[in-house]
Amino acid sequence: AAADEGTTDLSMESSAAQHKSQSSLELQNMTALSSCGEQFQQYESLVVQNLSEEIVDVFFNWRPSEQERVQEMVQALNLCRALDKAGDLYNRRLQQTIRMTVRTTIAEFVESSGSSGS
Repeated sequence: AAADEGTTDLSMESSAAQHKSQSSLELQNMTALSSCGEQFQQYESLVVQNLSEEIVDVFFNWRPSEQERVQEMVQALNLCRALDKAGDLYNRRLQQTIRMTVRTTIAEFVESSGSSGS
């Protein structure tokens, strides 16, 4: 009976040591993965930026054949909750295009007025 007790004590100690070892290993794995979250966020930001730029380019150079690709991009941006970011980028690009168009029109008008006035 005493031998059985010693064996039971050893197996309990072994089990406890194994559990502690597994807990330490799990903790080490968590520590090793701690920087992955930040890297995934950076990767997601790059993907969102690239998709946003691509979708804005597609809208400015619209071809009906790209409708399926646009739907895929919108779906991906929606998954990342980044449709607003793409909308903001589109808004900025549209404003830049309008400014450039107005400046060019005014410059052409001034040039045309100058040449006809001479």
